[in-house]
Amino acid sequence: MKNLKSVGLLIVFGTLISRFIGYPIALASEIEKQDIILSANGAAGSEDWEYNASRGQGWVRYKLDWQPDVRIKSVSGKCVDNCKNDARKFQYRLALEKKKIILYMKATNELPGLIRVEVSAVID
Repeated sequence: MKNLKSVGLLIVFGTLISRFIGYPIALASEIEKQDIILSANGAAGSEDWEYNASRGQGWVRYKLDWQPDVRIKSVSGKCVDNCKNDARKFQYRLALEKKKIILYMKATNELPGLIRVEVSAVID
């Protein structure tokens, strides 16, 4: 029983130390953000900044025009505009491939839709 208590204390102490050491490392990273527009079924026309998918295409792959100039650790995205009305018309994923931000998206129905997505890149 005494050994179990000491193992438990060791785990708790190790967790506290790792959190303390990890905190300054997290502060050394920066986050760059950029908004992109996703269009379903041609809702935005044919603008340069637009990423479009039509219902019959399935998953469409785009390399984002915006790429930070430094090493990217991770990338994420969240809908920030028109989410309530049109977010259900899309599925999208952001990924890192060969140090570039890649968008995968598809239209989930036949209706036109338009959302703004904030892309966040954690950089060195």
